[in-house]
Amino acid sequence: MKVLVIETAFPGDVVLSLALAEELKRLDPDTSITFLVRPDVADLIRCAPSVDHVIAFDKHGTDSGMRGLERMAEQLNREAFDTLFSLHESERTSRLIELVIAKSKVGFDSLHTVASLTHVVKDTKSRSRTARAISLLEPLYSNINYSTLPKLVVPNPKVPTGMNSDSTVVLAPGSVWPTKKWGVLKFAELARALVARGVKVVLIGTLADTVAGEKILGIAQSDVVTNLIGKTSLVEAASVIASADVVVANDSAPTHIATALGTKSVVLFGPTLPSFGFAPPVELGIVVEVLDLWCRPCSPHGSDECPIHTHECMTSIRVKQVYDTVIEILLARSLAA
Repeated sequence: MKVLVIETAFPGDVVLSLALAEELKRLDPDTSITFLVRPDVADLIRCAPSVDHVIAFDKHGTDSGMRGLERMAEQLNREAFDTLFSLHESERTSRLIELVIAKSKVGFDSLHTVASLTHVVKDTKSRSRTARAISLLEPLYSNINYSTLPKLVVPNPKVPTGMNSDSTVVLAPGSVWPTKKWGVLKFAELARALVARGVKVVLIGTLADTVAGEKILGIAQSDVVTNLIGKTSLVEAASVIASADVVVANDSAPTHIATALGTKSVVLFGPTLPSFGFAPPVELGIVVEVLDLWCRPCSPHGSDECPIHTHECMTSIRVKQVYDTVIEILLARSLAA
């Protein structure tokens, strides 16, 4: 069977959707799975052992507009897919589903146009995002394991040099949404405290995080903090995460990549809640958040600024609290070794 999975959202969402591919391969190992994703995440998804082919859909560039959509549909129809699973929900995706020929088309009831689907799955918001992705298999399969996790295998894990240490902690201070960011000063204080403990610290992020990385490096005042922000591809950043003991990040893509690589994470939740489904599984991550704050959640995915201009959900997360959580993981890891 040839399967197409459509997920053209942000990288973190795409990584989480790999749980669907992993579970589908378990249920039907002979299935050929193709993912349709944004160009910026295509190379990373090629590192998923459960994915056989990846097609980049530049929906905001060369594939934009109706003509671009029609060209993509023509390309997909040449592949003659038997089944289509859509994890993405937008008018553009709905139109693409209509144009693609497949015997079975499965999507959520929240899709803009469910009329083009042959099977509709109720979108249960209380599920983890990995279990939500796997739920699309319900109309076609039984004996589904909803605890299956996404998986990535990156080539040649990259271990940054800079100091001799048995432990490496990766800090990822960025996020698409400003209100999800813990802040430069706090990440810098955390870096300084970890280095003082003898831990190797590596910074990762996109070009948009370059200034933040330079500030963290300057404030931390340590020549053993390796700043790779804006200097790696997504696959290279994943290889850094693969070689780390712990990743500390906002509610963002690096935590999901860590889960897919089996790396422990400490995730800082502010405007969003773990119950939205983006928290790591308990065996691979710890959530740090301010509980019982009346204004949480203020957004389903974060926003450009705090609606009440306090940003208390993030500023109230103390550096010591995060530091202690990281050290707890490192100590448990060393005892288990």
